[in-house]
Amino acid sequence: MEETGTVIHTRSGIATVRLAANAACGGCSQNGACHPGDAGEARMLEVRDSLGVSIGQEVTIQLPDSGIWLAMALTYGWPLAMLFTGAALGWYLGGGGGGGDGERAELWSALGAVLFLGGAFVLLHLLRPLYEGRASLRPRIVRKAGLSGVSGARTG
Repeated sequence: MEETGTVIHTRSGIATVRLAANAACGGCSQNGACHPGDAGEARMLEVRDSLGVSIGQEVTIQLPDSGIWLAMALTYGWPLAMLFTGAALGWYLGGGGGGGDGERAELWSALGAVLFLGGAFVLLHLLRPLYEGRASLRPRIVRKAGLSGVSGARTG
């Protein structure tokens, strides 16, 4: 997926790009996950800059599809799975379903859900270097505005 934006900050091979809401996003099935919040709100994105862009320049960036799906799975899927696992395990350990005290089982279920959810975020934080450094998952600048043909070609 490609989007266009304006460079607002640069530093050693990384550029921060402001992406305006795209009209085509409204018809996309991933719009709610990709753009949570106000649909008209500009988004900021850090991207790899191999072309040497400057502040204020219009650029086209490419978002790898695999990166979007992995980010959604790590951000939403993993914590949600751990929340339900913790709740189910807490319910079971608290005596729920086995003829035990229902209130005790609910308390253990809530405690298990909170602990497993917290653990999921701690684990994501600890494993962050493994997935954050993968260049294939990071968005990158593919061309500067006004340029066509070869990516990053300069006009004389």
